[in-house]
Amino acid sequence: MHAIDRVRRAGTVLLVAVFLLVAPQIAYAGFSTPKASGLAVGAASLVAPSSVQGSTSCSTFLFWERFDVSVSSFTDPGPAGRAYTYTYVLSRNGNEVDRATGTAKRASLSTGTVGRGGSYTVSIESKLAGWEAPTFEVGSRCTEGNL
Repeated sequence: MHAIDRVRRAGTVLLVAVFLLVAPQIAYAGFSTPKASGLAVGAASLVAPSSVQGSTSCSTFLFWERFDVSVSSFTDPGPAGRAYTYTYVLSRNGNEVDRATGTAKRASLSTGTVGRGGSYTVSIESKLAGWEAPTFEVGSRCTEGNL
C-alpha cells in the first residue's frame, strides 16, 4: 500500500468521524426552539341523567291494570347550552309499550290497559348530536309513588 492511499484512507475516516459528530448537532439545532400550540383541544363526556323526579300511578280492576309514569325533571350534567334530545321509554316485562321523544326534561308515559302482574322499566336516553349518553333506568311493579 502506498503512502498516498494511507493518507486518503485516514482522511476518509477522519471526515466520517467529523460528520458523525456534527450531523446530530445540525439536526438538533433545527428543533431546539419549541413553539406553543395556538389551538386548545378538550373533550366533554356525556353521563346518564340523574336525580330523576317524577311519579308513578297504578290502577287495577279485576284482571287488568294500568301503569302511568310522569317524569317532571332530572339532572343532565353534560355540556351546557347544547340542544339535547331525550327519549323516554316505558317497558313492561321487557317489551316496549310507550315512547316519547323531545327536548324537554319531562314526559308522561302509560301502558294503557294490560293484564295484571307486570314488571315495568322506565328509561331515559340522552343524545347530543350523534353522541349517546349512558341510559338511566329504574324498575317498578304496579305501585304508586315517586321515581
